[in-house]
Amino acid sequence: MNPGIETKIDGITYRSLLEAKWAVFLAALEIPVLYEPFELAGYIPDFIIPKSRLVIEVKPALTVQDCTPALAKIKASG
Repeated sequence: MNPGIETKIDGITYRSLLEAKWAVFLAALEIPVLYEPFELAGYIPDFIIPKSRLVIEVKPALTVQDCTPALAKIKASG
């Protein structure tokens, strides 16, 4: 797996350009999010929408199978 390209926008350093792009997209939709707000047993969600407590995980996946490693990590976090 390639390391992400750290990207800084509005004072927040995102671990990858993909996460930064999603932050810009969510901001354009006026959806307030928190970036990497907490850690759950080895898993850090990329974003959370505070009002709904919805967790968002961003991956460069093209198929459901591409998400399998991330899903296993999320499930293991409790």
